[in-house]
Amino acid sequence: YLIKVVFIFQFKKFFVDQPNCPQKFGTDALILGGYTPLSGVQRTLDVGSGSGILALMIAQRSESAIDAVEISESAFKDLKQNIQCSPWNRRISAYLTSLQKFKPTMMYDLIISNPPYFNNALQNPNTARANARHTSTLLFSDLVSFAKTHLTESGKLSVILPTISVSEFKKELDITSLYIERKLDVKSFSDTEVIRSVLIIGRKKHTLDKDSLVIYREKNVYSNDYIHLLKDFYLDF
Repeated sequence: YLIKVVFIFQFKKFFVDQPNCPQKFGTDALILGGYTPLSGVQRTLDVGSGSGILALMIAQRSESAIDAVEISESAFKDLKQNIQCSPWNRRISAYLTSLQKFKPTMMYDLIISNPPYFNNALQNPNTARANARHTSTLLFSDLVSFAKTHLTESGKLSVILPTISVSEFKKELDITSLYIERKLDVKSFSDTEVIRSVLIIGRKKHTLDKDSLVIYREKNVYSNDYIHLLKDFYLDF
């Protein structure tokens, strides 16, 4: 028998189909897309867009024009398809290129990325999936340097990282004089360790605003905060 594997994830106002994407989106991307502040954002860059989940979430939450950059040809197929089938296809442009080769002519109010972060882990034999998960094709320094050059004066860089990678990322920020303005620490349960941090980064140094999010109230039961964050997206919320 032939078994057809379905990769479509249906949201309230769009869907994401990702049969070709080496690295499927997960909870990290959803939290980042739901939490990132969008007030005053007119131009957005989604770095390492994959199947386009962040670009589509930003499009739903704002009126921003969005550029989505993806280096993987297979992921780019899904990205283009998902954009085209969305209600916001006229506001989202997709580019098959690396961030290092991408040369925009305008500045961005927001640069958002769920970046690769496995610096020292063994590379996956599947090169496409490995590149999506490891920093071999997008170094933290590349992302931070690009943000320093291409953000507007009040623009923000928004990323989500494993807790163990935050200090390394902050070193790159210190070099380029960018500052963490807001931080969301994410736990699976209230009594477990922080596993992810969303960092909202800008050009001005001031007191750090700290937020926290617990994903589950109990096993298989989402917390009220998580439901509130993503109620405009999940069909079940």
